[in-house]
Amino acid sequence: MMAALALSWYLCLAVALLCGSPWPQGHSALAPENEVSLRPTAWLSDGKVTSIHLPKGRTRRLYFTLKKKVVMMSVTVSPCDLPIEWTLAARTLKDKPPKSLHYSNLSTMAKTRELCKDIRDKIVDLHKAGMGYRTIGKQLGERATTVGTIIRKWKKFKMTVNHPRSGAPCKISPRGASMIMRKVPLLKPAHVQARLKFANDHLDDPEEEWEKVMWSDETKIELFGLNSTHRVWRKKKDEYNPKKPSQP
Repeated sequence: MMAALALSWYLCLAVALLCGSPWPQGHSALAPENEVSLRPTAWLSDGKVTSIHLPKGRTRRLYFTLKKKVVMMSVTVSPCDLPIEWTLAARTLKDKPPKSLHYSNLSTMAKTRELCKDIRDKIVDLHKAGMGYRTIGKQLGERATTVGTIIRKWKKFKMTVNHPRSGAPCKISPRGASMIMRKVPLLKPAHVQARLKFANDHLDDPEEEWEKVMWSDETKIELFGLNSTHRVWRKKKDEYNPKKPSQP
């Protein structure tokens, strides 16, 4: 059954490539039944059937050749244990991968942090000293891929800082940003203690008592006028002093 399923997808892909159109994005195939933890699948690569295992929540990138055209196919498996579908997408690649079937994990997480300029400059200095990517990564506690990305960027642009990103530039200068009034907490220590006492006093109240309360759900209350930007004259040391700026 698996061979027949793979053959049907192979023929559809061949027709799509010969017609000059890529595999439609979002096209899906039903996963086999009774296979939750490990779902094997079979693909025809260079005329041979190759079987791989796809664990839950993983994405594999498959390379194979078809009519002298290099094709990449990504198979995404849902992390849930419910009956799912495999999402397939294929496109022609410019760089030719190895002839044999090659697969690798895809990183689906977005970048969550950036290295500061001091760390980037230190990576470049260690690279100039003749150290390798892995050695630099172990010394600074960063991945070798991160080190390689920074070094390649330095070799190409001779800089380690970020390039201007897309979108409209910031309309306000650093001097103007320093003049914007900082928001201070509305609750003073006395308010915090009063709220904590109220919560402890009513911790064991029955459900009937809470049903008598009228809740103001999703209500926007502006205590100090419009929530527009206010500006104030102050010194740098008083930026977050609750006594200096008034409530925004």
